[in-house]
Amino acid sequence: DRICNIHLANDSLTLICGLSNDNILVFDIETGRIIFQILGSSHTTPITAVFSSPDSKFAVSGTADGDIKLWSIEKFLNIASLE
Repeated sequence: DRICNIHLANDSLTLICGLSNDNILVFDIETGRIIFQILGSSHTTPITAVFSSPDSKFAVSGTADGDIKLWSIEKFLNIASLE
């Protein structure tokens, strides 16, 4: 599966990747480890945008068809969806 979008969080320590297979990966840049992964994020099309909140506690993912999801990186869950 290919990476569709990459975002370096404001803390410069966290990298968020949106993949073509509907998955989202969040990496700790210092260790290279995945700190948060969403397998099957419930987007119906490839993720075309990922961003983080200024405090790097939340991530937002979006698709070309307008589906947007807000994720808590700390709690590992979807907290809001806009379709």
